[in-house]
Amino acid sequence: MTLRSLPLIRHLRQLACRCHGVVTLEYALVLPMVMAFVMGTLDLSLYYYSDGMLMQGVQKAARCLRTGQLRTNASKTDFTTVVCTGADSRIDCSKLVFDVASFTTPSDFATAFQNGTAWPDPIYDADGNVTNYDYKPADNQSIVTMRVILNYSFVTPGMEYFLGRSTEVVPIDHSLVVKVEPWDDYDDGSSLEDCL
Repeated sequence: MTLRSLPLIRHLRQLACRCHGVVTLEYALVLPMVMAFVMGTLDLSLYYYSDGMLMQGVQKAARCLRTGQLRTNASKTDFTTVVCTGADSRIDCSKLVFDVASFTTPSDFATAFQNGTAWPDPIYDADGNVTNYDYKPADNQSIVTMRVILNYSFVTPGMEYFLGRSTEVVPIDHSLVVKVEPWDDYDDGSSLEDCL
């Protein structure tokens, strides 16, 4: 009896010649990786798109602050509306966090900047809400710092690690400093509605 005639060896040789279902097996092994790559690419694209659109909204709000259309009588809702209309409608405005502070002189701002109180790091509570941010709008000729954070949630698992974060929510942060112009009223009839 030779080695080739053993039933087990003969069965293994026949099994090696069969290739039914190999393509299905390869497809099942490769498909999750391809889908993760495609979904990750789309998710990262939406992240950077949201980043750009938020910056556009922040710049629009900065212009309205600078020209005095968002003054002391403007509410946080007005500020949110200006940022959200300047940004795209795909941004979830309920996830925006604002910190708007006003300083009377450049030395006040410089002191706050050196102390780290001009743009404090956000402190989150147990529900994920920022607790140390405030909205203090500008008066005439004041220096205004504004920081807007969008808490972005990825759909694709693991994308937050790609950006160096350890939590599922990745903040998109934009900060600006503007000096409010000394306009008391609008002779041309412009108002907050012109910002929208």
